[in-house]
Order: sequence, then structure tokens, then C-alpha cells
Amino acid sequence: MKQKKFTKILFTLFLTIMISFPYNTVYASSLTTGKFDAVTDTAYKLELDYQQLNLIFSAYDNANSVTSSITLPTVCMNQSSVIWYSDNETIISNAGKVTRPTGTDTTVTLTAILINNNQTRIKQFSVLVKGNQIIVPNLTGISDNYVVAQNEKLYLSGMIYATSKLTNVTVQLWKNNTKVISETKVNPQATSYNLNSISFDPNYLKLSKGTYQIKIYVTSENYFDTSTPLKVSTLTVSEDKKDLLDDERDLLSIIFSNNDKSSSVISNIILPVLGKYGCNVTWQSSHPSIINSQGIVTSPLYDTKVKLTATLSFYGFSVQKTFNLEVLGTYTKNSITIKQSETVINNKNTISLDWKSNHNGKNLKSVRQTTIQIYTYGTNELRFEMSADTALTSCTTRLDPGVYTVRITYYSSHKALASGETTIIMK
Repeated sequence: MKQKKFTKILFTLFLTIMISFPYNTVYASSLTTGKFDAVTDTAYKLELDYQQLNLIFSAYDNANSVTSSITLPTVCMNQSSVIWYSDNETIISNAGKVTRPTGTDTTVTLTAILINNNQTRIKQFSVLVKGNQIIVPNLTGISDNYVVAQNEKLYLSGMIYATSKLTNVTVQLWKNNTKVISETKVNPQATSYNLNSISFDPNYLKLSKGTYQIKIYVTSENYFDTSTPLKVSTLTVSEDKKDLLDDERDLLSIIFSNNDKSSSVISNIILPVLGKYGCNVTWQSSHPSIINSQGIVTSPLYDTKVKLTATLSFYGFSVQKTFNLEVLGTYTKNSITIKQSETVINNKNTISLDWKSNHNGKNLKSVRQTTIQIYTYGTNELRFEMSADTALTSCTTRLDPGVYTVRITYYSSHKALASGETTIIMK
């Protein structure tokens, strides 16, 4: 590799010297006819060959638009030999072979060294090699998921369109990253191709129950990638399509936004409309004004439970699955501040509590129930509970020595309006 680079540098230096070195050019028009000496005769022939030397382009090409290989003459009419040198051999080789660049057009300089009886002339040609504009063919109408029973024949769907002639369409069947011995190749030589002429027969191919990948490779006159499939679809081979629908139901789930969960929905949710195997999913809401069938959430005033029912349809079969959600309301909960009265110190068995809420007078009128609950601290063991159909502000009870959690909650007829919690120690 280093030797090749060194040789190229030497050759470039030689060309530079040859171009810059002064020499007498003898033009054919300046020479008289007749018999010349050897030196003059050589110069005459060399000049004629220099003037007549040209590149020979392929059909429809010219110096400003090269798409195919160029013929580079190596011997002229007056026996001058020609050596060619390209300044960009990746595009045009020294033999004239053209490899079109990807993308933009590229200018290449071709240098001809004419040699005749030890006399030399140099002639250069500048040509523009047109780039290959990569336009990826368009695939449309091809399913992401195909499902067949083992005794059914699968016909593909969809069309392939290209801006130039399609040179190859290859469809392969894969399983677990290994190509199944099944492949279809066509050479359309047209700008479009209908894939429904390609089929797979699971019974003939002896395909076992499971999931496969259908990979579609396409090349055209201006798209040449043979290593990357333009489309990968899933093929599911099943003994019974209804079994797959049951699997779809088990897999179906709702996608929540942000930190939402089924018990506390605030933001819009994503309701899938297509199952893993391609079944259709439609949704129905028990409260469409709060969550509609597209998953758009409109927050209610109070926390509201909503049931969503999904209907999965698949090849004439259908099943349902329900999801129970609670959408949080916009009503702002108020807090309750609980205090112990001084009487706790004087009486070890009696606890007196009083509390205040940041409810204003108007909101307090909406309180329909007050609940007081006292638990053994750190557990769910309820030691005392009392409810009243009004907004209480204090209570007194007897408790054994220990540590307790106190919870006070105000309720309206619909929901909790305010709550508070504190810890007390009975000595």
C-alpha cells in the first residue's frame, strides 16, 4: 500500500515536471511538406497525434455528463503511444472504467502522455462524472402482521414503487435470526411491482407453529442496497386463530402517561387499536365525557371511576377485556391540622384532640360527614373510630399506653374534602 502511494507521488511529480518543462511545440501547419529529418518528422507526427487525440465516450455521454466507461486510446494514427493517468481512480480508473459516485457529481482530470520516438507531449481532459442519486423505492399497503393457520396459504399484500426500473425484489422467510429455506426472487424491469403474486404455503414448507419474519429486499437502477430489507413483517403460523385472539387479550394493556396508574389517572392514555398479531381493537367507556374511546382524558370535578371495555376482533372472532380506572378530580383537597389538648398530660388514659381545617366557611357547609380513626402506629390495627354527620372539630377517647396514628377526614356526599394525620403517644 505504501509502495503504491510512493509510486503515485513520483508519477505526479513527473507530470508536474513534464508540464512545466519548456519544449518547442511544432504545429503541423507550420511544417512544409516534403522530406524532414528524423527529429522534425517525429515532432510533426507527435503534433498531429496530440491535436487528434480525444476521449471516446459511451452513447449519450459527453465531457459534461459521464455515466459509463470511457475508451482511452493507447495508440494514435501516427504511432504515438499514449499513457493515461486519472487524478481520481476511484471514479475513473487509468483504463477508463467509470464507477459513478454516490450523491453529487464529481470532476475528474485525465492526463494523456503521448510518446513518439522518445519525444513526449502531455494533454489533459476534464470530465464530469454524474453521481448516482439514491432514491429509496416506496413500499405501500404491506401488512406489519400476517396470520395464517398451518393449512392456509399466505399471499402477501402491497405495492412497490420506484423512480427507476426495479431490478430485483427478494422476499425471504426467517425464524430466530435464521433464514428458512424459502426465498422468492423476481426481476420486474418496471417501476412498480404487486407483491400479491408472492405467496408462502406453511403446509408445503412444513412450517411449525410460531412466529416468523418476512424480509423484503429491493434494488432498482438508482437504489443498490442488497443488505438491508426495506420491510420486515411478522408472520404468525397458528393451529387455531381463535387461540391467538385469546393471547391478544392477555397481552393487551393500557399505556399511561407520566407517572399515572390505573388508580390515579390525570393525563391522556394510549388505547392500542392493533394487537400484536394484527387484531383490531375498539374501545368503549362507561364515562365518555371523562375518558373517550381515543383515550382523551377530561378531568372531572371529583375523583371518578371509569370502566373501559376493549373489544378485540380477529378473522370473524371477537373477545372483550375490561380495565377499571379512577380519574382524579380537580377539586382541591384541604388539610386538617390536629392538636392534642393539655388534658392528655393530666390523664394518662384519656386523649382529647381538636383540629382545624383550612376550609373557608362556604366549604365547611359542604361537609356531610366527619370520620375519626385511630390506629396502632405502623399497623392497620384500628383502635378507635367515630363518624358524625357534621363537621366536628374535636373529640375525646380513652386509649391504652402506646403510640398511635390519628386520621381525621371530612367528606362531602361525593368525595373526601379534607384530611389530616398525626402521631400521639399515650403514657
